Amino acid sequence: KYKVSGKSNGGTGNLARHLRKSHTEVVVSDLPHDEPFTFSQEKFRKALLKWIVACDQPFTAPQEEAFVELIRTLNPDAHIYSDKTIKKDELTEYLTKFDELKEEIAKVSGKISITMDSWTSKNWIPFLAIRGHWIDDDWNYKSKLLDFAYIEGNHSGEKHSQIFIKCVERLKLPFSKILAITLDNASNNDTLFKWLIEHGLSPERNQVRCMPHIINLAAQDILKSLNIPATEDNADLEDELNPASTTTSTLLKRAHGLFLHLEEEELNESIEKNDGNETEQKFGDGLPFSTD
Repeated sequence: KYKVSGKSNGGTGNLARHLRKSHTEVVVSDLPHDEPFTFSQEKFRKALLKWIVACDQPFTAPQEEAFVELIRTLNPDAHIYSDKTIKKDELTEYLTKFDELKEEIAKVSGKISITMDSWTSKNWIPFLAIRGHWIDDDWNYKSKLLDFAYIEGNHSGEKHSQIFIKCVERLKLPFSKILAITLDNASNNDTLFKWLIEHGLSPERNQVRCMPHIINLAAQDILKSLNIPATEDNADLEDELNPASTTTSTLLKRAHGLFLHLEEEELNESIEKNDGNETEQKFGDGLPFSTD
């Protein structure tokens, strides 16, 4: 028998110390145990597909020897899928998500705005991204990727219009439901609207020019007029079809650089002006030396 006592207003420290010292078997048996791990091949298959898509991995990545070794270390019974199976899974997942997107767009009671931009990846593959933006019936802002299309051939306005029209028709989105399309100032985007007029979209009513891109172009013109050398980013603006980055951080950096340059110019002018005034006050109209 063991007697354990303590004050009524005290804690359980005395009891805990007593149990650990004299009743170890009780303490150990009452410790919480994690649930036994159960491997799910189905969950692994979905997680594998998610990793490949999110990390931009090739379909053959799971066949790599090092990857197989990693998975076998975690679970020797895990089945490694072939690239053909993964391709099939990805297509199935894409079609499922696309149908869900169509259903969601069909339920939108208001207008939908579009943003589009094209660029060339580091491995020289051109894409056109199309996003839709709207407010649902519960006043929640929604923004969804509608298409991420490969551009075959040149980046002409006609080519972009074909991709856009195909995207809208596949989603069964009425052209009358489109409020506006926001684009940058590349000339091919002006041409794009020539092909959309027959669908009821006009540049006067539906084209919105990207404000950050406009500010970027204006800043570049100012920098050129001040004879400030173009940076590597600035040089990208020479190509209409591959405009320079217009992210907020980039614009702020350029605006800050312009401010510092103008501030320096103003300071230099002020110094020159003050030097001139001091000279005039000291010598007047005469010079401190002979000009003979």
